[in-house]
Amino acid sequence: MVLFDRVKEFADRKKMSLNEVEEAVGFSKNTTYKWKKQTPNADNVRIIAEYFGTSTDYLLGSTDNPAPVQSVKESSVKYETEYSETELRKALENVMSFDGQPITENDKDAIIAFMMGRVGK
Repeated sequence: MVLFDRVKEFADRKKMSLNEVEEAVGFSKNTTYKWKKQTPNADNVRIIAEYFGTSTDYLLGSTDNPAPVQSVKESSVKYETEYSETELRKALENVMSFDGQPITENDKDAIIAFMMGRVGK
C-alpha cells in the first residue's frame, strides 16, 4: 500500500491522474491501481522511480527520504582534464604547509607525481 500511496502522491504533485502517469511511462491502464493488492515487478517500480526522480527504496517504503540515491559511478569525481607538470607546479606556488610555511620542492614533486599518476612508476 505504501507504494501506491507514494506514487499517487507524486502524481498529485504533478497534477496528473494515475492513468496519465501510466500512459506517460508506457504502462497499461490501471497498472498502478493493481499495486494496492499486488506486488509489481521490479522493472515497473524502477520505471516509476525514474519518472518521478526518486528512489525505488522510497517508493517501496524502505526510506522516508525521496531524494534519489546516486550510484557509485554517478557520484565519483571525474578527472577528465589532464594538466601538464608546468600547470601543476604553477598551481602549487602558493600552497602552504600546515604551519603556514611554503611547501618544499620535494613535497611539490611528490604531489605532482601523485597527480600525474607516476607514483611508484
